[in-house]
Amino acid sequence: MIEIYLKGTIHKSTLDPILMGGIDRNLCFALWSIGLSIGFMMQLYWFLAIAFFVHMVIRSLTKEDKDFFVIIKDHIHSKRCFW
Repeated sequence: MIEIYLKGTIHKSTLDPILMGGIDRNLCFALWSIGLSIGFMMQLYWFLAIAFFVHMVIRSLTKEDKDFFVIIKDHIHSKRCFW
């Protein structure tokens, strides 16, 4: 539990990102939707191995910093005010 001064306590699970398979939930859905559609619909079964490898790479990056892809997403959506 995290204690906030004069406000009460907040459980740690409410502050952590939602992960599926060790990566961000939205990224997991996007990766495997594309991977399964290419792998099964186009019958390119070797692409499933590539999707699994990409999943493991993203998982290792997320294990070191859970906000890694959140920061990248915010950077993409931010205004470019220093150009």
